[in-house]
Amino acid sequence: MKNNVLAVDYVNNKQMASAANVEKLIIDPDSVDIHDVTTAMAKAQMSLSLAQTVIDRLLTGWSEIQTTR
Repeated sequence: MKNNVLAVDYVNNKQMASAANVEKLIIDPDSVDIHDVTTAMAKAQMSLSLAQTVIDRLLTGWSEIQTTR
């Protein structure tokens, strides 16, 4: 259970960091490098996509186990 919480926290932290960089870019464009913003957004999207894939596969596996009973 602890690892699940850490994984969700990791994905959430990536999303929050991306949002913070975008906010900085909007408020003060000179304070942040556009490449850092783009990289943070890509990392956030990749971590979210990976989490969604893992969850989908777990649900599919669980569904298959339930139908074989």
